[in-house]
Amino acid sequence: MPDADGFAPALTVLATVVSRPAFDRAVLDAGKKAIGNEHHPPLVKGWSDASIVRQCAEHLVLELGTDSRELRIGDQVELIVGHSDLTTMLHDNFFCFRDDRLEAVWPILARGKLV
Repeated sequence: MPDADGFAPALTVLATVVSRPAFDRAVLDAGKKAIGNEHHPPLVKGWSDASIVRQCAEHLVLELGTDSRELRIGDQVELIVGHSDLTTMLHDNFFCFRDDRLEAVWPILARGKLV
């Protein structure tokens, strides 16, 4: 995670495991068209032994460690965004959570309008 002592990440993207092509690999449905990675690549929240090895346009490939190998097709994985500006413009809404409760949905009116 980018060094930000005393601060928790404010923006994450929820991705789904769509493939397990190998014992130590998983493919997620969140690539460069879902998560900007210009400054820092995204990080896998809750799976410290999973690391991103490739981010394509439509998919993201994870190398899995001992614990994260239990991920299965259909499981959802939260990704901590490394660059929020370019990630935000790729989505229609912010889903605002406090703890595990959805509190609001904010539309992103400038979606796709980066100049």
